[in-house]
Amino acid sequence: MNRACTRIDLELPSVSGGAEFLQALGDWIGAEPSDSGAGIRLPARRPEACAPDVEIRLADCPGPQLRGHGPDPFCVSFEASFGEGGRPPSFHRGAVARGVEARPLELAEVRRRLEGQIRGVDHLALNLPAKTHDRRTWLSKLGLLARHCLLLPYDAEGDITFMVPATDRERETELVAADQPRKPKIELVRDAFLEVPMIGLSLDTDHSIEALSALFPTPEGVGRPGDETYFRTIALAQPWSNLIFSLDLNSLSTSHLEIAQLLVDGGYRLPRSASSRRAR
Repeated sequence: MNRACTRIDLELPSVSGGAEFLQALGDWIGAEPSDSGAGIRLPARRPEACAPDVEIRLADCPGPQLRGHGPDPFCVSFEASFGEGGRPPSFHRGAVARGVEARPLELAEVRRRLEGQIRGVDHLALNLPAKTHDRRTWLSKLGLLARHCLLLPYDAEGDITFMVPATDRERETELVAADQPRKPKIELVRDAFLEVPMIGLSLDTDHSIEALSALFPTPEGVGRPGDETYFRTIALAQPWSNLIFSLDLNSLSTSHLEIAQLLVDGGYRLPRSASSRRAR
């Protein structure tokens, strides 16, 4: 088995305004500046022995990629997701789901409305268009990540998979004692309805879903079909031309849940062809 990854960076292309955007975002959510360059380290709530840390940083790359640090460094690129020829005709920076669009808001305005009401970061999400990542390619990339981190699928196909902070023993057995928070996680989504990548942050709040809906009424905030009672989604105005940056604002009741336990209880595992770990 490969040795565990100690830190994962979501790398985004260096663009004008990118460093300022990440710094402002980090100041709001309580993130620390990255030790490795322009970026932020997401605040962690988890048992001390768990890894990896999670950062968002700028890099010389054409598209989003995940870079792992530790004894066995690696990089998984998702640059194809940016496509060729610029912005797709149907692209809209607020298109957070099929048929659902939120009007992008400035980060300063979002912070003003939610000042003092953010409890922490549940997970960072990297959503990729399915049309640029066929299933074989997708599973291959998940397989590489699974050699270094604990990956637990949310569904049988692996189209929604979470990277969960874990100890070495938990990574080996794929069993997580989720009686304590495991945050931040990384959610990896292969989305059939996206035209471009969508970066998302799932934030725990002190508000009810009714209060969040009042703070961010349509079209500033939207409920994703099927998840309307759990969180409110907003889109951020941001400097990258070919991606969407969204926030999922979890209600107070949702913030108390730990999805890692649901993932373990669900019993889904990556196919053996996508993982180097032994079958259970």
